[in-house]
Amino acid sequence: MEADSNARDQVYTGVDTWIEDFDNHRRIHTSLGGRSPIEYELHQAAWTTTA
Repeated sequence: MEADSNARDQVYTGVDTWIEDFDNHRRIHTSLGGRSPIEYELHQAAWTTTA
């Protein structure tokens, strides 16, 4: 029973890490104008330096 709980915890941790470290940085977000977070940051940086 304990092994099942540990395996489940490892899966949850792995999925959470993947979402936070990989998927959220490249997935398009409607709140960012249809850009990924990295595209949004690059756009904001370019806009700020030209303003």
